[in-house]
Amino acid sequence: MVVPGADLVDDRGNGGQTDYSAANDLLCKSTSALRRTRPATRGIVVDWTAWAGIGMASRGSIPKMMELAGIDMLPPEVGVPTIRRELVAGGARGEVVVGGRLGMLGDEWDLAGGLDAEAVAARATGPILGRVVGMGIHGGLVVETTLDPAAQPFLDHHRIDGTAVLPGVMGIEGFAELASLPLPGWRVAAVQDVRFLAPVKFYRDEPRTLTLSAWFAPDGDELVAECRLTSLRQLVNQPEPQATTHFTGRVRLTRAAAEPDLLPRSRLPGPRAGLAGRRPHRGRAQRGPAARPLAGRHGPDSGAAPDRAVLPDRRGPGARRQRSHGPAGAGGQGAVPVARRGHIAARVERERFHPAVRDRPAC
Repeated sequence: MVVPGADLVDDRGNGGQTDYSAANDLLCKSTSALRRTRPATRGIVVDWTAWAGIGMASRGSIPKMMELAGIDMLPPEVGVPTIRRELVAGGARGEVVVGGRLGMLGDEWDLAGGLDAEAVAARATGPILGRVVGMGIHGGLVVETTLDPAAQPFLDHHRIDGTAVLPGVMGIEGFAELASLPLPGWRVAAVQDVRFLAPVKFYRDEPRTLTLSAWFAPDGDELVAECRLTSLRQLVNQPEPQATTHFTGRVRLTRAAAEPDLLPRSRLPGPRAGLAGRRPHRGRAQRGPAARPLAGRHGPDSGAAPDRAVLPDRRGPGARRQRSHGPAGAGGQGAVPVARRGHIAARVERERFHPAVRDRPAC
């Protein structure tokens, strides 16, 4: 076992400590290399903050400066047992940070993360994404978008008890657009573990601003983006806005070539005559033409795209049906497991994307 002691400034930096930060980072990288050069040797670098009561950081004006910066110093009676527990019982390799509040060291150095937001936003082509805010270390890629039922038919045509609601399939589309936005040359292979936690409702048909965030991590030869759709809503007589997480999901991206089209383009459903401009029917759950999934009104042999989750039709008070693009009841390869709360989908486990389908213009 190799256990160097380092400082948490190695990956965060600090004013006037460039050489000190670089030396600590070299120590961390050298220890990390043991996983390749000596795989049987466990290497852990303990990145601890300034110690309180002992060591050079406890002298002079340093404790006061740490307080002003919002950084907690580490009491020995807390730090020593923590480090001992990590050495004896911990099974991880790499870096372990031991400390309290990081204060200014946890702040982003650049609000946009160094991202050219305008250049990235120019690549956005879908209906969900709006203004690119930035891409930080802690906050990930952040995009804000304002949706309006008066401007977006997929909202106006998708209502519950008369209130416009963002369709879940549009949330999935938003995650796919978001994850591929900063990565030219990568394509979306699948969207996994989508959870519909709270509906996005547009009360009184007023516009709402939503925030889409994504955090990226490698997974073998692929990248995985953990995505989230959230909003802030100011309620009456409440001093602070209500923060809500509506949808979460995982997008898997790959550089590999796309699979061959499973169906010829001639069999893919196109716009249906007579649907344009038609108002949704009256009822509890209203889904007009712009809100219907790709094959929501097509039979299993219509050539509709496989691997698409379709919300059930409401045909009665107790109706619960799951529809797939394979033969009914066959549980074919095209079926997507969908968990439901009542008549509303609560989770989609996996959705695969096929270029022939995604590249078609919206109906």
